[in-house]
Amino acid sequence: MFCDRIVVLVAGRVAAYGMPETVLTADLLRAVFRVEADIVTTTTVGQTAYPFSRFAAEGKGR
Repeated sequence: MFCDRIVVLVAGRVAAYGMPETVLTADLLRAVFRVEADIVTTTTVGQTAYPFSRFAAEGKGR
């Protein structure tokens, strides 16, 4: 990661705060950004990627 702490805001309010590896979960990304995301950490260099699809399950087709 490129930061020690991260803040996720929803409508100007703090929805989550902390270390990226604990804050950026699939559940949070779904709730805040309405995306289905996988969290993938490489075994060779330990970098994390967040591949996602545009719509969360309840928002498909909208």
